[in-house]
This record gives sequence, C-alpha cells and structure tokens, in this order.
Amino acid sequence: MHARKIHPCAPGLDVSAKSLPRQRIIELNLKARLVFIYAAAFTGLLVMLFFITAPVLRELRAPNRDLLEVGFSQRFLKTASANLSDWREQLFINTISLQSAIERREMSRVQPQGYSRFNLFNPIVQCPKGEPLEVFGGNDDGAKFLCPSLLTKHTCVVYSLGSNLDYSFEEDILQRTSCQVVTFDCTVSGSSIHPRHTFLKKCLGSAASMEGNPQEWVTLSAAMAQFGHSSVTLLKIDIEGYEFDVLGATKSENKHALPAMIAMEMHYDDLYFGTDAWLNIEEQGTLYWPGHGKVSLAELSLFMFHLGNLGYAVVSRDDNPVCEHCSEFTLLRVE
Repeated sequence: MHARKIHPCAPGLDVSAKSLPRQRIIELNLKARLVFIYAAAFTGLLVMLFFITAPVLRELRAPNRDLLEVGFSQRFLKTASANLSDWREQLFINTISLQSAIERREMSRVQPQGYSRFNLFNPIVQCPKGEPLEVFGGNDDGAKFLCPSLLTKHTCVVYSLGSNLDYSFEEDILQRTSCQVVTFDCTVSGSSIHPRHTFLKKCLGSAASMEGNPQEWVTLSAAMAQFGHSSVTLLKIDIEGYEFDVLGATKSENKHALPAMIAMEMHYDDLYFGTDAWLNIEEQGTLYWPGHGKVSLAELSLFMFHLGNLGYAVVSRDDNPVCEHCSEFTLLRVE
C-alpha cells in the first residue's frame, strides 16, 4: 500500500501520481509532446528565416560592400557621400550663376573658350586615407591622376577605352600593379602586350550602338560577362567626345557593376575630332545639338549631374594646357 502525499498547505489533498486517472496522464504527455513539436518547428522557422534574410540584412547594413572590398572605408564613404549630396544640391544654382556671368560679357553666338566652366566640377573628395594622387601613363597627354590604393587588390580590373595603338597608360598600369587590363578600340587593329593585357577590337557604348553594330560595339555589362569580371576598378576614357555617349547611357540599375573609379578627358568643343563621326553627323551622339560638335554649359552640367546621380564624386581635375576646352577628371563612386 502506497503512502499518501499530503500537501502542507492543503491537508487531505492527494497529489500522488497514482491518484491521477490514466487518461489524464496520457493527455498531459500528449500536450508536452505537442509543445515540444511546436517549439522545434518555430525554432526551425526562425533559423530558415535567418538564412533567407541574412543577405538582405547585410545589404542594408553595408549597401556599398563592393566599395569596401575595393579599399574604401565606411567613414570615408559617409563623408564623401555628404560632400556629393551638397554638390548636387548646389550644381543648378552654380550653373545659373556661371551662365549669367557669361551672358554679361560681349554678345557672341558662340560661348567663349576657356576652363572657367569646369569650375563647376572642382574636386569635392580626396583619395581614401588621404593618400596623394599618383600619375599613371607618363606626363604627356593621356596621363591620368589616380588613387593608387584602389589598384592594389588582386581582383583589380582596368578597362581602357581608346588607344590609337599607344599603350603607354596600359604599360604603366601593368608594371606598377597586378591589375588585369582590357583595351577597347574599334578603330584600329591592336594586340595584347602582356599576359595580363587583352586587346578587344570593339568600342564600349550603349545598348543601341551594340544592337545596331554588334561587330564594333559592346556594352559595359556585356564586356564584363565576356571576360568574367564581376566588377571593374577603373574605367579610363580617351575617346575624343564619345565619353558623353558611353557614360550618358550608363544606368544606376546595378550600381555594384559600375566602376569604382573613372578617369576621363572631357571635351566641350571639337567633339569626335579625328574620328569617322567628325565628318558624318549620322555617327554623332544625340546628347548635344547635332552637327555643331559642341556641348553647351547647360548640357555639360546636366552630364556631370548624371554622373553625380550615379554616385560619382570628383577627386581630381587637371586642365589640358594645349587644349583650352579640355580637362582631365577622375571620379570615385562613393554611393
């Protein structure tokens, strides 16, 4: 005979396991099992949701992770993005002010030559870590001012647009860095000069150009897919006016695929000089007034605002001493 367990606060209350009906015990065991099953299922659901949403959360925490991989820091990007935002807000007012100053001069049917309009696009950021700019490609026309630390990664890729069979820029990059270099030029028949160098007899352009003449044109995304490049560190441009066609067609749909750095010579007069389009209006782009080979101040400002909207900020400006309507610009993608 089993002893009865009496609760000290409730005399006479039998709480022994034997006093519970068998059916009640079964129900309690079943409930315990159901609670365990539900808890396990809920835990599994949380784990599954974590793995599904983790990439999204990482993207929200570090939307510019591709730039971090190139060599930028979060602190640098935050400051640079703020500077770029201020520049975008002031560009319209500054453009109007400069236009008014031009109109107060002696009346002319043609806007005056000179570098003053480039003052709208003075540098607003520095290289990462405050490092000085370095010249690549010699000291002659075609040399570029670049942030050297961005070219030190083993994943560095450089796309060079325009060569005219002069590979001095490519040679300097290949000698001083471990970057892969691709030269694009549909106007000449070139060749590779190094195991890390490829010459492609095509010009980089818009989707419309590629669709109209796929033998001569290729888009940035198509070129990256062809060479298996997930990102481009530097896009160097020396194509006598075609910079407007190439960069004007660039979209922000996938910013991670845009180059981290752009180095280009920008012209606002004598566009397409020395190219087939120089004598053939049909070959010229439509960003500017077709036929006169010039880019107005308003169009120039609109073009640079487009680049700013893509997240690019000017880090270097160098006016060409032998071309009063040309200036070299280097831009960093900071957004």
